[in-house]
Order: sequence, then structure tokens, then C-alpha cells
Amino acid sequence: MTNTTKNIGAPLLSNESTILDYIILIKPGVLYLVVFTSIIPIFIAPSSAMIMQKIAIIIAIALASSGSAALNMWYDSDIDAVMKRTQKRPTVTGAIPPSEALAFGLLVNLLAITIMALCANYKAAGLLAFASFFYSVIYTIGLKRHTIQNIVIGGAAGALPPVIAWTGLTDQWNFAPWLFFFIIFFWTPPHFWALAIHYQKDYKECNVPMMVNVMGDEYTKKQILLYTIIMIFSTILPYIFGICGHLYLITAIALGLRFFYLAIKIFENNSYAIKTFLFSIFYLFGIFTAVLADHFLLKYFTL
Repeated sequence: MTNTTKNIGAPLLSNESTILDYIILIKPGVLYLVVFTSIIPIFIAPSSAMIMQKIAIIIAIALASSGSAALNMWYDSDIDAVMKRTQKRPTVTGAIPPSEALAFGLLVNLLAITIMALCANYKAAGLLAFASFFYSVIYTIGLKRHTIQNIVIGGAAGALPPVIAWTGLTDQWNFAPWLFFFIIFFWTPPHFWALAIHYQKDYKECNVPMMVNVMGDEYTKKQILLYTIIMIFSTILPYIFGICGHLYLITAIALGLRFFYLAIKIFENNSYAIKTFLFSIFYLFGIFTAVLADHFLLKYFTL
């Protein structure tokens, strides 16, 4: 596959870092999704954990996401400098020097794993460490620049937060949170490939082997549709296994049909790619909101 040579150079400028720079460094958009999907087990997992322990688990996952994002930006500063949508990142402008981003990422990850180990359990801490390593090293360094399957394989890291939170609360390996893992895992490819179609020129210029640049538009659109169908079926599994009820099922089907419609429309016009990407964010929030709403409905009422 196409390869990109890594060249970590000096920052373009030597500015004083601000709080806003660090907010950008931790990728707040990704952080919101990670935290939100981690909150689900807090409400539905069978646990007697105290409220402070639950808060500590969410904080640990949020810190690990932030640290991993910083490490990703540190390593990808050369790519980010080429792509128009990432040229204002602090690791590109020099607002945060590479060494500072690296140190921040490592320290925050270490803090996250320590909090999880002390406030939850070693199983959850191990999973958290694995997820951070997987995203920061296996995906960012090993996969992103070397294979068109970068998003598919790398998506495992972003799908682990519900499993980590559930394990932190119960200290057990449970089947239930893996159903949420598979929803996020199969959601990730159509989510990112839609974005890649919209920004395919940028990915081509920085020589990152995104599927659309290696295999072409038509192949990528077929893959988006395929993973969308698999994702829709994966959202039905929580209902089949009795974790969620009718409200969730109705919501999942409705959201899934809209996602499927957009995935079809991309074949007609590439302008639907960014619409699909934006809807995919709403979709994931909607699915997990439905999990919570359905849980409280089943708990207090009979549907």
C-alpha cells in the first residue's frame, strides 16, 4: 500500500500555548463521543459502585482519550500541515511544540490508567491502556499510513469505551457491552469514509492511503453501504438479547433507515458524503440516547 514518510520537524512558529490550544489538542469532538458512549454503562450495568467511583471511571476514560488525541496530533503534524482542515491545529502552527504535545499525551495517559487502576480495577485499567496504545501506536503509527484498512482496524480503539466503563463498574468480563462495541466498530468505517470522500484531495496530497484514493469512489461507496447495513443489523442485537426494549428498537430502525438512505444517495452525488458524515455523528448520539431512554422506560414503566 501507499506509504508516507514521517518527518517530525520543528514547529512553524514559537508561540505561547493557550488553554484553547490544549482544548484543540485533545480533539473535543471525539472526546464528547467517547465520554457519551462511556456513560451508558454507568446507568445500565449491574453495579453497586459509589457515585465518586463512577465519576472517576468516566474521568479516566476522558483523560485517556485526550492523551491519545495529543499523541496522534504530535505524530501526524506533518500530515496535518498539508491538509486544509487540519492546518490550524496547534501542533502545526507551533502554538504547542512537538515535545510538549508528546509529554502531555504520555503524562495524561499515565494519569488516566493510574486513576482507573486505583478507583476501579486492574481489568479496566488494562483495557484502557490497550485502547490508548492501540490508537496512539498501532493505528496512528502502524496503520494510518500503510493500509486502506486503517479506519476499519483502528476503529476498535474508539469502540472500547463502553466495554472499559462496564468492566470498571463490574470487575467482570461481560457480554453485554460488546454489543455496544460492535455498533461503534461498524459505525466507524462509513463515518470516516464519508469524510474521506469529501476531503479526498487532502488525503491524496498528504499521501495517506485512504480507501477512496487507492480503490476509487465507486468501491468506497459500496463499502460505505455494506458497513452501513452491517451496522444497522448490529444495532438490533441489544434488543434481540434483551438488553433494550421496543423504544430502542424503533429508534434504531428509524435512524438506521435514514443512514441507509444517505449511503444510497452518495452514489448519486458526492455532496451527500459530508451530509452522511454529519448525520453519522447525530446517529451515534441518537442510538445511545435511545439506550438510556429505553432503560429508564423499562425501569419505571411497562412498554
